[in-house]
Amino acid sequence: MAGVPAMFAHGLEGYADDRIADREGWVSFDVAAISCPVIVLHGGADVIADPIHARHTAGIVPHAELRIVDGLGHFSIQDRLVGAVVDLLEHPV
Repeated sequence: MAGVPAMFAHGLEGYADDRIADREGWVSFDVAAISCPVIVLHGGADVIADPIHARHTAGIVPHAELRIVDGLGHFSIQDRLVGAVVDLLEHPV
């Protein structure tokens, strides 16, 4: 909760834009119906979104693989995205 004020330091526009993009969020479909391969990729040193969120997501998406990379944060994890997509493409449904 200590970081919440910083989220809004530059106004509400960014937060509002994210919520609009999310629409109804995860309540609009059945997560249990996901049948494609899923990798939940998260930086272990992320201070913007705690890794507990990645653990939760991996726990509710059927057969999801959780990859928490020690030492990487919210943005530095992007260097691992291409590798994760390649891994997914190598294991088609």
